[in-house]
Amino acid sequence: MSYKEWGRKLRRERKALGMTVEDLAHEARISVITLYRLERGKNAPMRKTLEDIEKVISTRRAAR
Repeated sequence: MSYKEWGRKLRRERKALGMTVEDLAHEARISVITLYRLERGKNAPMRKTLEDIEKVISTRRAAR
């Protein structure tokens, strides 16, 4: 999966959970600009960033 495809998937998931870019960035402790670039496939995510984003998304899914 390319970074661009992964970013699109992340964006769809975030929106499906009713989260804004600001919400997810804040909860994952990353900058809004970083998340914006990840969703557009402009940056390769670091492992820690991936783990932090996944933790937030998993928690939100479980709360639904």
